[in-house]
Amino acid sequence: MSLFFYSLFKKNLRNFFKNTILGDILRRVVVTGIGMINALGHDRETSFKKIVDGQCGIDTFKVFDPERLAAKIGGEVKDFDPATVMDPKEVKKADRFIHFGLKA
Repeated sequence: MSLFFYSLFKKNLRNFFKNTILGDILRRVVVTGIGMINALGHDRETSFKKIVDGQCGIDTFKVFDPERLAAKIGGEVKDFDPATVMDPKEVKKADRFIHFGLKA
């Protein structure tokens, strides 16, 4: 019965957004690969091994000054050089999340 409701919900949602770009997104999903970059590692294998070993990626922030924030700790990607995934001249033009997306 829940499959019926899921299908009905999905169809109505698609019809609601059919003339928008979100309607196209709701119809198609393409998985091109699985990548991971996080506080524990810069690739899937390293991250998974550290998770299984019980390591924690939470630490004090080092990339920026957290003085104005209530939280002083978090999961931060460390030792990442964006020049490994894109031209060093282009690194300054792109935000950090772009660097991570290219790496993953």
